[in-house]
Amino acid sequence: MNLGWFEDSNNCYFEYRNKCRNGNGCTTPKNCIEKVIDTLEMLFYGYGVKPHYTLFWIMFSVLSFSTIFRRKKGIRKLIREEKLEKNTSNTVEVTTLLREVPLTFKDPFLFSLATFTSGFASFLQPNIDYKADEKYTRYAIIERILGSVLIALLIAAISKTYLIR
Repeated sequence: MNLGWFEDSNNCYFEYRNKCRNGNGCTTPKNCIEKVIDTLEMLFYGYGVKPHYTLFWIMFSVLSFSTIFRRKKGIRKLIREEKLEKNTSNTVEVTTLLREVPLTFKDPFLFSLATFTSGFASFLQPNIDYKADEKYTRYAIIERILGSVLIALLIAAISKTYLIR
């Protein structure tokens, strides 16, 4: 019988995993590692049945990294300008110029969001390039890796929670 009580099933699974995690003691190194991994699974994606946990971590990450880039002035905003020049031999030469402009309040957030999603930067603002300063490149790399992991967890949680219905 299929009653369609998916939310109740997800809640029962979540509570079951919490009770198992809380009931396991750290008697051996293997138990300790399992408990740490189980705790991370609960925190970052709610055992696959709470996608809003992952959404929280995504928002927290983007806002945290944008705050780092804003406070330390770790990025530069470059506007791309293309100039077309027609030669006498009916060829067109395209010259791309990058002009640095001052940052606005939203620019560190847009840079952080583009870095987090890493493949979708051209959809956000196609004529503006953001460049991280050399000191802050490792923050951008960490954010890009974290973005890949959290987006994968979000897809897993959404597919387990909503798409099974």
